[in-house]
Amino acid sequence: MFNLLGRKRGQGSVGLAFAPHGVAMAWLKRGAQGEPLLQAMEFASSTDEMASWVSRWKLQRLPVVAVVHPATYPLLAITPPAEILPDEWADHCRWAIANRLDFPVEESVVDLFASPLVAHSPMLYVAACRRSQVLECLELCQRHRLFLQAVGIWELALVGLAQLLNPAQQPMGILYLDQQVTLLLIIEDGLVQLVRRLIPGLPIAGVEEELLREIKRGVEFFEEKSHPRRLSRVLLLSPFWNLTDFQNKLDHDLRIPVVTWPEVACSLSPMADQRLMISCLPAIGAAWRREMAS
Repeated sequence: MFNLLGRKRGQGSVGLAFAPHGVAMAWLKRGAQGEPLLQAMEFASSTDEMASWVSRWKLQRLPVVAVVHPATYPLLAITPPAEILPDEWADHCRWAIANRLDFPVEESVVDLFASPLVAHSPMLYVAACRRSQVLECLELCQRHRLFLQAVGIWELALVGLAQLLNPAQQPMGILYLDQQVTLLLIIEDGLVQLVRRLIPGLPIAGVEEELLREIKRGVEFFEEKSHPRRLSRVLLLSPFWNLTDFQNKLDHDLRIPVVTWPEVACSLSPMADQRLMISCLPAIGAAWRREMAS
């Protein structure tokens, strides 16, 4: 994460997710037994509506983490030299990817995470955001008197979602689809074992078959490298589309349970508006990931 301010302990954490189609907010805190308690959710097509959320839920006193949409940054894979210490990875990676960016590296801020899947050759995934994008998030939160602690990336918000839904930390897949991006993540023990950006957009004839093949290849790669561990399930998420037919095909091809968000959401908030909750998933994951780290 691109850390901005120190930690403020209190009544939970707020996640903000900025996407081309709108902005989502989720406020979570931990119960007496460490369970997630969803306090509030909001979604709007414009940031102009944030002022009413802040006032309604009195969010000024809470720590906030924002995540930016993957359509706004590249995610690049590199293998760090053995002599580079983990504390130096971020600075090394920033310059290592300089010639792969379409903007000056001096204007970039990087976030990164390691994939432990191939033990003899650790892989780093590096997200490079424009510094101006991070500053826009900071200025927006300052305008609404929100206590922004960090700006992070969509993929790690989905890791937070996996931690929330899968306390046993068994291997699970998350397939996220919206109008700009399709992401496949395989997560275990709170770590990203595999991440792939696939064909964006709605699975339709032609595109759908290619997407199914790409997903199957990713799952098979994980299971080959991590044998005998297998995925416990794949969670299919989309804020836009009913993917029942695609779910059935994926379930058949993978021979792994494929579930949708409404099938697993009841324990978090059984009375919540499911369409609203689906739109807020990255914000929920971001908030819970921050809570788990506090």
